[in-house]
Amino acid sequence: MIVLVSPFGQSLFEHGLLGHGTSLYDDEIRVPFIVADPARVAPGAVLPGPAGLADVAPTILGITGARPPDGMEGVSLWPLLTNAPSAPEVAAFLETRALFVETNRRGPSRFAVIKERRKFIASPPFGLFGHRFGSAVYDLDADPGETDNLLAGDESLAAPFDEAIEQAGGYRRATQWSVLFGAGKQVYSGTVSTAGTLYEIYKDDVVLGVEGEGRVVFNDLLMLPAADAIRFAAAEMERPNGFRFFVRPEGALVHFTLLADGRRAPKRIALGASSEQPHRIPFVIGGGYAGSDLQPAPGAYRVFSERLWISDTAAEGRRAEESVGPSVELLEKLRRRVRPWEKGPAKALEQYLRGAP
Repeated sequence: MIVLVSPFGQSLFEHGLLGHGTSLYDDEIRVPFIVADPARVAPGAVLPGPAGLADVAPTILGITGARPPDGMEGVSLWPLLTNAPSAPEVAAFLETRALFVETNRRGPSRFAVIKERRKFIASPPFGLFGHRFGSAVYDLDADPGETDNLLAGDESLAAPFDEAIEQAGGYRRATQWSVLFGAGKQVYSGTVSTAGTLYEIYKDDVVLGVEGEGRVVFNDLLMLPAADAIRFAAAEMERPNGFRFFVRPEGALVHFTLLADGRRAPKRIALGASSEQPHRIPFVIGGGYAGSDLQPAPGAYRVFSERLWISDTAAEGRRAEESVGPSVELLEKLRRRVRPWEKGPAKALEQYLRGAP
């Protein structure tokens, strides 16, 4: 008997991406699972319903006649392969169960749920390699290439997956904050802090480049995240960008000091979908100002919050988005544009250049 599986798939520009682990499209998560045993398995048979890598071990145990230990995930597919009496029961289970896949590579933690030939991708919004990621629902029968996001036209289509996510455990809803700023010649700088803990901190749009002897760098935004604060500086943005984060405990106050060209300009800051403006800077928010991937105006900030699904592992940890360093071009630009009396970003830049934590 031969059992052939693969640990991951591979994107080959089907969605503008190359590689694996970055997205939750079938290009990267669908893999072969082939069993060859001419004496017992009919050649060319295709099993109904989606299977997962968690089913490999129970299936191999089923081949040997051993019983899977209590608590082992997955189900033996051996009855389906041999058309055993229990095959209809196993087939019905495969058609109705929910399969989960997760990744946190090159961006925030995100996961997908596949149930009854539909896939729900629970992803905070972010950009990478010119591609925008976010939550989506795909009909895998009608749209195997996953090009038509049904969630864009009807957000209620995500609701049927809530029960499966809650039953699976390991996930929760939490509030994500977004601080975005528009394209333009302005210098954006400042500090976001809390008495709680910041986690899942990442840039909205990661712009990578290569310099020197193949060194990968970012050339858009200097962001220095810590457990309780984010200091940032950016200048001469060609397109909107910013950063996003979660706060623990839920509802903890967040302090925002957002400067434009080194000045406190409340009228350049829009809060939530209503575009309300803060009365002063710094300002403090503990909740509200909801939105869904709202875009900032040129030369201005947009601050808003959104309730999203997130894994317990991400919610209880603290990941910063990247270990890639800034480009020489970005550092030189910030040296020229960030004024010495802008204490927060100037200190952050100075610390970074000295290699201080």
